[in-house]
Amino acid sequence: MASVSAWDDAEQMASVDEALARILALVGPLEAIDLGLTDALGMALAEDIIASVDLPPFRNSAMDGFAVRSGDLASAGGGRLRVAGTVAAGRGEPASVESGQAARIMTGAVVPTGADAVVRFEEVLEEDDWIKVKRRVAGGENVRLAGEDIARGATVLERGRRLAASEIGVLAALGHEQVNVHRRAR
Repeated sequence: MASVSAWDDAEQMASVDEALARILALVGPLEAIDLGLTDALGMALAEDIIASVDLPPFRNSAMDGFAVRSGDLASAGGGRLRVAGTVAAGRGEPASVESGQAARIMTGAVVPTGADAVVRFEEVLEEDDWIKVKRRVAGGENVRLAGEDIARGATVLERGRRLAASEIGVLAALGHEQVNVHRRAR
């Protein structure tokens, strides 16, 4: 009696793709666990991450300079404005900027109500409590809008994504202290 092996009968052999499909059908993701962000580095997300806040959370200055009303500087020659105060980053909502006024502002600070542009320090001549801007300024210039980087409700990271340092940073910026990931195989 002759012995028949799988090697002799090509019809009994599975292709590499079929064999892989059969193996993968037998395995699935490991259960999900909640981990602190630093412990989650290198892990795979078990759920989509949806932004619960806007980033940045408010209109802010993209650089150091003066918050102004672009309408006050609409002419080609610019204009002269009285400096009404200073807005530092991390200090809450500043007072408003009225027509004919400017506010010294630092990078990341909330743009005052009434202001719609920021002129860089390098483009301004300062004289006591006054500044002179020698050019037209467009609305929105050097201002970052709320949600410009990440809008509330947006899917930021998708389930299955392996978490690298950059993703951990995004999670932290969104206020996450923990994240739902698949446990590591042992």
